[in-house]
Amino acid sequence: MSATAYAYGHPIVYADGAWRYADTGEAIDGAAPRLCPACQLPPTPEGYDPCLGFIPGATSACCGHGVQEPFVVCGSSDAAPATPATPEPARAR
Repeated sequence: MSATAYAYGHPIVYADGAWRYADTGEAIDGAAPRLCPACQLPPTPEGYDPCLGFIPGATSACCGHGVQEPFVVCGSSDAAPATPATPEPARAR
């Protein structure tokens, strides 16, 4: 039995000591970011989902990437404040 999950909406598996994309077997560490399957955009330079951008007060957020429901978690964090991203304009689907 192997562990499975998603990375930015893409199925991944834990194999040979690393998380790998299920379709290519490429290790996700160091791989170029893939486009979101839902909006077809890459993460922002800060790592935010492009359709959400920076959300003040959020400690975690995900658009769902077409595989789960979106969520936003708000609360305090010991992390340094993030630099706000400029969200991409909404695109017609």
